[in-house]
Amino acid sequence: MTMTPFTQTEVILLAVLAAAGLGYAVGRRIGRLQGRSEGLASAPVVLRIGAFEAGFCPICGQPAAAAGPDVVELGGPHPLDGARPGPPSRE
Repeated sequence: MTMTPFTQTEVILLAVLAAAGLGYAVGRRIGRLQGRSEGLASAPVVLRIGAFEAGFCPICGQPAAAAGPDVVELGGPHPLDGARPGPPSRE
């Protein structure tokens, strides 16, 4: 009888672990790609919601335009007019 370096049980266990590792690696790559595409698609919506709730643009700091009679203008000069960009004061 010749002696093999691995038993049949060890070979099967190694094959199962290799298949699980390969499945994990492929699934992780696919998940990251899907997450990135979903993040890129939802980023503009999240920025718009933040601007609406805060009352100013999170990028340039310009106050939101009044949409109707019940909307309060938070005001402040536009950052390109020499003012420091950022949220308007809450005085």
